[in-house]
Amino acid sequence: MTTITTTFSNQAIKLPKQLALLWQGKEVLIRASEDTIMIKKLKTTKLAEIEDRLKEIGKKITKKDIEKAIKLARKK
Repeated sequence: MTTITTTFSNQAIKLPKQLALLWQGKEVLIRASEDTIMIKKLKTTKLAEIEDRLKEIGKKITKKDIEKAIKLARKK
Protein backbone atom coordinates (compact mmCIF):
# COMPACT_ATOMS: atom_id res chain seq x y z
CA MET A 1 0.00 0.00 0.00
CA THR A 2 1.27 3.42 -0.94
CA THR A 3 0.55 6.51 1.14
CA ILE A 4 1.11 9.93 -0.38
CA THR A 5 0.41 13.54 0.41
CA THR A 6 -0.80 15.66 -2.47
CA THR A 7 -2.89 18.74 -3.24
CA PHE A 8 -5.96 19.62 -5.25
CA SER A 9 -5.59 21.92 -8.22
CA ASN A 10 -8.40 22.95 -10.57
CA GLN A 11 -10.70 20.25 -9.12
CA ALA A 12 -8.14 17.52 -9.82
CA ILE A 13 -5.88 15.39 -7.66
CA LYS A 14 -2.29 15.32 -8.86
CA LEU A 15 -0.81 11.87 -8.35
CA PRO A 16 2.91 11.11 -8.30
CA LYS A 17 4.13 10.00 -11.74
CA GLN A 18 4.76 6.35 -10.71
CA LEU A 19 1.26 5.99 -9.31
CA ALA A 20 -0.35 7.80 -12.24
CA LEU A 21 1.33 5.43 -14.69
CA LEU A 22 0.03 2.38 -12.80
CA TRP A 23 -3.53 3.71 -12.85
CA GLN A 24 -3.50 5.22 -16.36
CA GLY A 25 -6.69 4.30 -18.24
CA LYS A 26 -8.16 2.28 -15.36
CA GLU A 27 -11.80 2.58 -14.31
CA VAL A 28 -12.09 3.56 -10.67
CA LEU A 29 -14.68 3.82 -7.94
CA ILE A 30 -14.46 7.01 -5.89
CA ARG A 31 -16.09 7.23 -2.47
CA ALA A 32 -16.03 10.47 -0.55
CA SER A 33 -17.06 11.54 2.91
CA GLU A 34 -16.43 14.72 4.83
CA ASP A 35 -12.76 13.95 5.54
CA THR A 36 -11.91 10.94 3.35
CA ILE A 37 -11.61 10.12 -0.33
CA MET A 38 -11.15 6.48 -1.33
CA ILE A 39 -10.16 5.56 -4.87
CA LYS A 40 -10.34 1.89 -5.87
CA LYS A 41 -9.57 0.22 -9.20
CA LEU A 42 -12.53 -1.62 -10.64
CA LYS A 43 -11.90 -5.17 -11.67
CA THR A 44 -13.59 -5.86 -14.97
CA THR A 45 -14.93 -9.32 -15.55
CA LYS A 46 -16.08 -10.66 -18.88
CA LEU A 47 -19.38 -12.51 -18.98
CA ALA A 48 -17.65 -15.52 -20.50
CA GLU A 49 -15.49 -15.79 -17.36
CA ILE A 50 -18.50 -16.15 -15.05
CA GLU A 51 -21.10 -17.67 -17.38
CA ASP A 52 -20.79 -21.23 -16.02
CA ARG A 53 -21.06 -20.02 -12.42
CA LEU A 54 -24.17 -17.97 -13.25
CA LYS A 55 -25.79 -21.00 -14.90
CA GLU A 56 -25.18 -23.08 -11.75
CA ILE A 57 -26.68 -20.37 -9.55
CA GLY A 58 -29.64 -20.04 -11.92
CA LYS A 59 -30.43 -23.74 -11.58
CA LYS A 60 -30.86 -23.29 -7.83
CA ILE A 61 -33.45 -20.49 -8.13
CA THR A 62 -37.01 -21.78 -7.94
CA LYS A 63 -40.27 -20.22 -9.12
CA LYS A 64 -41.15 -19.80 -5.43
CA ASP A 65 -37.92 -17.82 -4.88
CA ILE A 66 -38.83 -15.48 -7.74
CA GLU A 67 -42.37 -14.94 -6.48
CA LYS A 68 -41.05 -14.21 -2.98
CA ALA A 69 -38.54 -11.68 -4.37
CA ILE A 70 -41.28 -9.94 -6.38
CA LYS A 71 -43.53 -9.66 -3.30
CA LEU A 72 -40.64 -8.24 -1.27
CA ALA A 73 -39.76 -5.70 -3.97
CA ARG A 74 -43.38 -4.55 -4.27
CA LYS A 75 -43.56 -3.85 -0.53
CA LYS A 76 -40.70 -1.37 -0.81
